[in-house]
Amino acid sequence: MMTENFAREVRWEIPSAPEPPYPLPPPLTAACWRSLAGQFVEEIAPNVEFSAMSLLVQTLVVYGSCVERPYTKVAATRHEANLFAAVVGNTGEAGKGQALDCSWEWFKLCASEFLPKKRKGLSTGEGIIHELADADPNSGMENAPVELDFSDKRLLLVETEMSGIFKSMNRQGNKLSAVLRQCFDAGVIETLTKNSHEKVTRPHVSLVTHVTPADLRAEFKTVEMANGLGNRFLWVMTKMERFVANPPPFEVSPLLQRRLHEALEKAKAIKFMARSEEANELWENVYYPELRKSESGLVGAMQARGHAITLRLSMIFALMRGSSAIEVDDLESAMDVTRYSRRCVRWLFEASDFDPRAQHVITGLQIATDQTLTRREIRVNVFKGHISAADLDGIMDRLIEQGIIRVHEEPTKGRSVQRWSLNHPASKAF
Repeated sequence: MMTENFAREVRWEIPSAPEPPYPLPPPLTAACWRSLAGQFVEEIAPNVEFSAMSLLVQTLVVYGSCVERPYTKVAATRHEANLFAAVVGNTGEAGKGQALDCSWEWFKLCASEFLPKKRKGLSTGEGIIHELADADPNSGMENAPVELDFSDKRLLLVETEMSGIFKSMNRQGNKLSAVLRQCFDAGVIETLTKNSHEKVTRPHVSLVTHVTPADLRAEFKTVEMANGLGNRFLWVMTKMERFVANPPPFEVSPLLQRRLHEALEKAKAIKFMARSEEANELWENVYYPELRKSESGLVGAMQARGHAITLRLSMIFALMRGSSAIEVDDLESAMDVTRYSRRCVRWLFEASDFDPRAQHVITGLQIATDQTLTRREIRVNVFKGHISAADLDGIMDRLIEQGIIRVHEEPTKGRSVQRWSLNHPASKAF
């Protein structure tokens, strides 16, 4: 029901829209939680304050950084299991670094021999090249067969302040952005300077970086930056999920320790990976068309590599099972993560352009009894009838996609009534 003072409480001159709620994580029934990484998250989540999705994604990045040889191909383009992830949350309360520490500690506890080099502090592209440089820059190794035993080119880069990456990229002559793009693509990287010539053949570089929403929006503004680097990242929101005043010492069950070690051991023998017939049918008919749906502006640019990232995620989920075949469950798990990341991208990069009409709907629902209104009440009382059905449908679809409202049909004696309700704050994943 509407309040009597609704007309005075909702005004068209509301100056700005508040931040919409964080995107909801995949439900507990989602495939990603059944994976080895998901079971690890489920086991330790009650003892930590940060979000389950932050822990899941950073665990997937660490796993992908450990396995160098498995690969797949899309036409002539090679994809390995290395990922870039940007974890976004407020300083001091989101636990971005704590989640990465927990992931790393799990691997260190039971599979330390598989861990790559980990380096902090990104400043120049030349520094990355020097860290991984071939012994002989003229070796021609890029044309060697895949089976050749290369020197270890695995590297996990950790940058706790993404704003530092932006500042480095903006310095004249800095090659960091170009080198990071090449690292993601696993192409040959080299410096061509008068005094130094270093080359990296088939780098296997993973990256985890942390940033606050305010810093991100202040620094990451242009489509050019999104096309250049941003769409190679998994973007993940994180926040405090629960209070844990006295967390117990970190530990993982012997079962999960053994399964992680076994999965990494099996991955050593895996080279080429491919989808099963059933997974490929799902990919061709459902997931690929969804991921390739074009969208304009910064959000569209930031989502342009969703298909490539999903492919890499599905490889990691399969490798965690110890398999070279990407099955339906692996693909579904990958899509759970990708869809969440795409919702995060929309939250992060559309907030400044948030439709003021959508804000009027939110405000109306906030002050309504039980935070719910019928579609007719929204059209008549909120907009005084000055909105088309098509525009109202568009607002509804966007608010549902952002996880802000839910809509259901309410049966009556005549035609059913469409009821809009505010979602409760994002529920904990575990």
